[in-house]
Amino acid sequence: MSEYLFDTGSELGHHHLDQLGKLLDAPTTWRLRTLGLRPDLRCLELGAGSGSIANWLAARTREVVAVDIDTTQLQDVAPGVQVHRHDLRDGLPVDGPFDLIHARLLLLHLPERGTGGCLLHHNLNEQAEPLLLAAGATPAELTRYRALMLDPRFRAWFYELLYTNARKPA
Repeated sequence: MSEYLFDTGSELGHHHLDQLGKLLDAPTTWRLRTLGLRPDLRCLELGAGSGSIANWLAARTREVVAVDIDTTQLQDVAPGVQVHRHDLRDGLPVDGPFDLIHARLLLLHLPERGTGGCLLHHNLNEQAEPLLLAAGATPAELTRYRALMLDPRFRAWFYELLYTNARKPA
């Protein structure tokens, strides 16, 4: 198992995950609702973090497999959530198939993400764009944002961007 850059098992890591949840859970659950979740679905949550989305999915689906390299914050999960401590670069810890696979921000942490990162970036764009428009972003700024989401150097300032109202830090 490789070392993870962010120590989510610490108090600071707990705060980090809590703040990400406050920022991203609402647009994430909005997007997931638009997919038409059903009680018979089997879901895979990659990079489960604090478990907020895994727990939300568990209340609406049959089963959720939550996978993270550090499961310290995944202690209080809902019935129907299976937690696996695992490095996804080594494959999946359980067999599919899955009806829904959710990975929020996970691929940003993997240097070998390659073209798979485009799927994450596309989904994050869909979740972020309504928030950015509501905050006053212009169509030109959204076009630039989409381009930045595909730039591998983007992750170097990604978190600071999110915490500065979607403006690139000076």
